Amino acid sequence: MSSIGKTVSREDLLDHDVLVIGGGNDALCAALSAREQGGSVLMLESAPREWRGGNSSHTRNLRCMHQAPTDVLTDAYLEDEFFDDVWRVTGGITNEALARHVIQASETCADWQYMQGGPGIFKGDLYFYRVDGDLRDQVDGIDTTLCPLHLLTGEYDFSCLPADTLRTAERIPGAEATVMKGLGHFPMSEDPAAFRRYILERLRGTSV
Repeated sequence: MSSIGKTVSREDLLDHDVLVIGGGNDALCAALSAREQGGSVLMLESAPREWRGGNSSHTRNLRCMHQAPTDVLTDAYLEDEFFDDVWRVTGGITNEALARHVIQASETCADWQYMQGGPGIFKGDLYFYRVDGDLRDQVDGIDTTLCPLHLLTGEYDFSCLPADTLRTAERIPGAEATVMKGLGHFPMSEDPAAFRRYILERLRGTSV
């Protein structure tokens, strides 16, 4: 890996087996994997050293296929269930062969991560979704006279389907729900102005 500010010469390039251009998440994984295989690696990155890894600092809730519970992973998460989640979240817009290849390869992901000295980002990866985040047996106890409840879901949200949101609202006396037209799972990024309009309308108690 070159030092910050260093000019890389032609000789530098020829002295290495693998050249990785960029220092983001995927680039670091590629460089580490190549080095593990015995290759000499040169990585070129123009960003400051403290930014190395790109958006890796935001990485969380990583999933990997596993056949049984481990010290950091709960339950089992098999290939078909993993693929069903991918299919649902992408709305079916995915390459099944490629998706299954990645899912199968993910089985060694947790061990590889820890071998690199990485933090425990896998611990409880599914526990939140399957246990902590599953409130289906508690929604009946929500009292909307104490605090009004209005659920918002994007029309194209394939992770939290509009039908699921509407069904949840029906179980909570006094709750309301709105499906936001033209928006998906990240409305604040997709169309901030439209999302703000929905939020303000809900706060004012009027309809969009």
